[in-house]
Order: sequence, then structure tokens, then C-alpha cells
Amino acid sequence: GKRSIESPSAAVIIKSRGLQKFAFENENVEAKIDFDAQTGDFAAIEADLATDLPYNSYQTTLDRFHWDMKTDHIFMEAQEGKTGFFLATEQTQDSLLFSGETADYDLNTGLLKIDGVDNIRVADAFIYPKDGHVEIEELSHMKTLNDSRIVADTINRNHVIKRDRIKVLRLNELKADGYLDINNEN
Repeated sequence: GKRSIESPSAAVIIKSRGLQKFAFENENVEAKIDFDAQTGDFAAIEADLATDLPYNSYQTTLDRFHWDMKTDHIFMEAQEGKTGFFLATEQTQDSLLFSGETADYDLNTGLLKIDGVDNIRVADAFIYPKDGHVEIEELSHMKTLNDSRIVADTINRNHVIKRDRIKVLRLNELKADGYLDINNEN
């Protein structure tokens, strides 16, 4: 449109509505912004370049972003055949890391919804979120994972906790309640 910007290399910083911290920062993207259509499309130029999500204290390697200015959402995805990593940068999280396929960032609330999460490793356990869905709030706070599953003892997989309510606190700590199945065949 008449009111648009295109750049083969740009730094993009987007602030959340009403929030004091920036929501989205990437210093090396191809950018196409159309103010008439109220959209912005960004693609990371460098492979595996991390995009900062400062409000949530996370980084992601998802590398394609669509900003819908009408709804104030940024939709994130990886190139076809790839997944992105999500890394908690809040010091108390001890660099909690997991992969995801897509994300929806609500600039109105600061809520980051991540889909395509196969599992999250916490201490000596794998957490399998229901429907592969995780939500992150301010300062790396992960919302409680309901009706999810834990497989503890990642080597032997002897302990399975089902129908859980899981609170991931950091890389090596979680709180959960559910039903325990023990496999002692090994």
C-alpha cells in the first residue's frame, strides 16, 4: 500500500499495549510493514537467531513472524520442517529450555501461547503438556499445566503420573499432583 515499509535488514522492537516492557525484539529481520492493511511480516535473516521476548523473559528461535495490528497479536512459526526453541532467560528459571512449533503473542495481555510442545524436561522427568500447549506470562511464569502427564526417571521411565496439575517452577523443580503408575518390570 501507499503507507508501507520494506527493508531487507531491520531491527524491530514492539511494545505491549499498556505494559512497560518491550514484548518483541529482533535486530536482524527482513521486514514488510503495511500500515493500510495493519500487518507486519518479519523473517529472521540468520539461521537460529534468537528473538527476545523481554516481557516474558524468554527467547525463541522461531523465525517467521506475522503482526496483526488490528488484534495486537504476533503469530510466530518456524521455516517448514523446523521447530523453534524457547529459552527462559529469567535467572530463577535456570535456563529452562523446550521446543515448540508455533506461538501466539497477545500484545494486549503479554500472554505467550506456545503450541507443538512435545515435552519439557524438568529435573529427571519429561512433562508432556496436554495437546502440546504451554502458556507463559510475565517473568517466565509458566501457567499450570492441567491434565498433562509426567514420565519420571528419564532413563528407565518407571514412573508415570497421569491427569496431572503441573506447576513448572524452574529447570530442576516442579510441583504436581496426579495418579501414579509404577512399572517395576526392569
